[in-house]
Amino acid sequence: MGVLVPDPHTARISGGGGALLDVEIEVSGITIDWGDGSSSTFPATSSAMAGYPDGIATHIYETKDDGITVSVSYDWTARWRVAGGAWLTVAVPDTSTSVAYPVSEIVSVITN
Repeated sequence: MGVLVPDPHTARISGGGGALLDVEIEVSGITIDWGDGSSSTFPATSSAMAGYPDGIATHIYETKDDGITVSVSYDWTARWRVAGGAWLTVAVPDTSTSVAYPVSEIVSVITN
């Protein structure tokens, strides 16, 4: 299951008197609640969230369970400035989405 990382957004708004307002917002991190009591945090890159086998976001379930709900939370970073001045940060609430993910197969692996 791959997870899409929202693209960063940049805007330049022209205000009254010719002042320019720059605004930037991007996902700075992703937390996955695997639905079995564990969670993991990952960098906000498309390659990290590519899914098996290419991505780094992997999880091992130890039991079958048709009732697993996986939740993905996006941590946002936002900032703004006026007329090329110093950047100021803006608090932005995290957003999340959930999906039902039935764990229907368990595979044993023998290691040394």
